[in-house]
Amino acid sequence: MNYFYTLLFLLIVSVPAQAQNALHFDGNDDVVQSNYAGPLGTTNRTFEAWVYVDPSAPASNLCILDYGLNAVGSRNTFNVSGTRALSFISGGTNANISSSPNDVPVGQWAHVAFTLNNGTGFFYVNGVQVGTGNLSSVNTPSGNANVKIGERVSGGSIPFYGIIDEVKVWDIARTEAQILASFNDEVCNTDANLNLYYRFNEGTANGTNGGINQAVDDSGNGYNGVLSGFALNGTSSNWTNGVALTPGSSSATFQADACDTYTWSTNGQTYTTSGVYTEVLTGSTGCDSILNLDLTIYSPNNLTTTQVSCDSFTWNVNGQTYTSSDTIVENLTTSQGCSYQHTLNLTINQGFDSVQNVDACNPYIWPVTGLSYTISGAYTETFTDVNGCDSTYTMYLFLTPVITASITDNGDGTLSASPSGETFLYDCIADSVVASSGSNFVFTPTYNSSYAAITTDWGFACPDTSNCIVVDYVSTPGLDPLNHGITLEPNPTDGDFEIAVDGMHGVLVFEIIDASGKVIQEVKIEGGTIAKMTLDAESGVYMVRALTEFGWYTERIVKF
Repeated sequence: MNYFYTLLFLLIVSVPAQAQNALHFDGNDDVVQSNYAGPLGTTNRTFEAWVYVDPSAPASNLCILDYGLNAVGSRNTFNVSGTRALSFISGGTNANISSSPNDVPVGQWAHVAFTLNNGTGFFYVNGVQVGTGNLSSVNTPSGNANVKIGERVSGGSIPFYGIIDEVKVWDIARTEAQILASFNDEVCNTDANLNLYYRFNEGTANGTNGGINQAVDDSGNGYNGVLSGFALNGTSSNWTNGVALTPGSSSATFQADACDTYTWSTNGQTYTTSGVYTEVLTGSTGCDSILNLDLTIYSPNNLTTTQVSCDSFTWNVNGQTYTSSDTIVENLTTSQGCSYQHTLNLTINQGFDSVQNVDACNPYIWPVTGLSYTISGAYTETFTDVNGCDSTYTMYLFLTPVITASITDNGDGTLSASPSGETFLYDCIADSVVASSGSNFVFTPTYNSSYAAITTDWGFACPDTSNCIVVDYVSTPGLDPLNHGITLEPNPTDGDFEIAVDGMHGVLVFEIIDASGKVIQEVKIEGGTIAKMTLDAESGVYMVRALTEFGWYTERIVKF
């Protein structure tokens, strides 16, 4: 538990003629504003204060206090005039009076008082009457400016230049005897007629008091004043040394800061929330000592950060870099010295680098991109995965050229295959190699079929297969369809035709082949039967083919 506190105003002990604090006004914009409306209407009233007129003050009115409305008979401007007389100004006939010049000494402390008693005003300096006059027109309306110290109500400006202490506002007209008997004393016990009482004992005299901008109302009515315009530092426009008086009730304010909780030694109470707390202690003389604790409790919350990153993450809280998922807890301290924890829930997603060596025939389609590559080399593709991380695929591609195979029908009953060398003739229908080439290879088909050329893997080149070409001009000596009972009719046909098989044994498979050598239909026929077929294709020339026990049966069929 951390405590760090400052005593803002030292406790005043009950000893005779002790100097207390006061407020220095710089004659510019210093003012203390209360929320007390002051005695209103024609009510009797008394204003008291200790004042120290600065020798440098201008020869003009210096306002001690004021309230009300800037209208005839409606304000209550109590001030030291330019001739250093006491003055009360309310405006209009029978509303303004003044004492004699130089009644208020300059450069020394003086107690000044004003009373309004049934329409007559009186002035007192150090408990002795110094002036009186008719104030029968004074009638303060409600709902206007509250009591302020050191400046008049709106309608002009007469700031006080000097020191003011021990301001009292009563709702009765105190007698000269009462004023004389008590002007050297602070008030000890509260009085029902004392409506406002500023001892001005806050702060450190001529010290740094930036946070002490409130004057406590010691009347018990709670009309605390707010300081405005004060520098609150140094010997001017600040809390300063006051007049030496017999102390009454004392007041002290402590400012304390703590983490989470604070136990006040004055009363043994433990506090968990910020606020102003008060203890009243009764001294041996019967006067109360009021202790105020201005407490600030700091309760920092623990923090949690959730972070998802790719590959690594550097946490600015501790400057550390992490490359794997983890939960990290940092114990930290605020600027006020309070401890708290900051937790990082970290997820690290890793991208990946994939490298592959590819030996392929030209061209090569890479599955990663779906593109076709025709040049050997290194290729890299970068992708963003579902976690937002970059991943790379690298392919080192080595392409082998293709030796293109081709086949030519020479028109004389022969086929030529190229290139020369290791090239094979391929029966597209039987799915088998029927001959191998040599130099200037020329092949004479011995039966009708579809043929293609195939190159082999030469070591420095990839194999290739040419297109298939149809050969339908070869007569098969070993198979005479008429003698062996195979008939196909009608031919030409509109698509519907019959195949009759007579004198054959077993099941024959008849194939219909288009001009490219592709089998587009087939039918199985038992020897000694007739099969009805429909050529489901476009108009053109097709080949019907079957392998019989006597050899290949081939015949062209035309669909019109």
